[in-house]
Amino acid sequence: MFANCPPISNLETKTKDQNNYKDINKKPIFDAEIRQMDFTFRTYEKLLQTLLEQGFSFITFTQYIEAKSSNLKSSNLQILKSSNLIILRHDVEARYGNALRMAQIEHKLNIRGSYYFRIFNKKGNEAVIRQIAALGHELGYHYDDLTASKGDHEKALLRFQKNLNYLRQFAHVTTITMEGAPLSRHDNRNLWSPIINKSTNQQINTFYPEQSRRETEQTPHTKHQTPKPYNLFGILAEPYFDLDFNQMFYLTDTGRRWDGHLYNVRDKATKENPVTNPYFLQLRYHTTFDLIKAIKSSTPKVFGANPQILKSSIFEFSNFESFPNQAMLNFHPQRWNDSPIPWLKEFIWQNLKNQLKRLLIITRSKN
Repeated sequence: MFANCPPISNLETKTKDQNNYKDINKKPIFDAEIRQMDFTFRTYEKLLQTLLEQGFSFITFTQYIEAKSSNLKSSNLQILKSSNLIILRHDVEARYGNALRMAQIEHKLNIRGSYYFRIFNKKGNEAVIRQIAALGHELGYHYDDLTASKGDHEKALLRFQKNLNYLRQFAHVTTITMEGAPLSRHDNRNLWSPIINKSTNQQINTFYPEQSRRETEQTPHTKHQTPKPYNLFGILAEPYFDLDFNQMFYLTDTGRRWDGHLYNVRDKATKENPVTNPYFLQLRYHTTFDLIKAIKSSTPKVFGANPQILKSSIFEFSNFESFPNQAMLNFHPQRWNDSPIPWLKEFIWQNLKNQLKRLLIITRSKN
């Protein structure tokens, strides 16, 4: 279906940070206990195998956007007509080695994912990015520039361009995703919003780098749609702006759970483009095992994602017995681990963070 990827055996995995990820088939300590735990690589592989067994096709975010473009001839157009379609998105915010492990599992199953990296100057990270790119996965930028620049748009855009150029050493980067930064008052998505002078109520000219306008004109979806600021950087799409979450079901492991909406500050559809699909609104999954069960028992070819074709009988199913036919699944690799001690640390830390984020959401809603 997609271009062949080089075998894992041809890749070097000798960096210090990757010693735990050399053999993806090596059984961890306490094998029986790990097998029953959620958010392990074993559970992740089981999820992917279940999707494959149920006839789902996998496509990168860039492939999806290109295939949706009316002015682009794409071999992926046929895939979009498939009843079952998955975009695997990975927001890599820490523990790059965990992302490599996921990339290796996908490669073993002949699946391509989309990996979005925050940029950290840490030994071993660059080697991981190179290896994930060599496995044939899509690379993208998980941008955090507005929060890192404390709201300074000009500094943020310069930083964005610098980090984007860094990633383009390893692959052709054409898509981005924002980093939620729940503790910051700045929403990274506002990097692309016009700046208004509060005293004059007029728009301030925002700094953008000197880029060829031809690059924007060649962006497949801009001939029939209004160009967006990030098109000036050769970026095709950002999911929070370019995905219709009423057609493509969006599910994230934010909060280290699949029903973390109570603790989700920004990793969700925007107020300007809310989810109104009644089918999607009634779906709830708590664990990855609930997700696997739903995929196994649902009949997405019948129900589909379009609310126009939904029938009342769909609501006779429980929230754990149905799964849409098209979905973007977002994974944060640092939350997944087979080793008991790192797994337990992440479990405790994430549950503490969830309570703090919940208080933050309540506080902000009152303001």
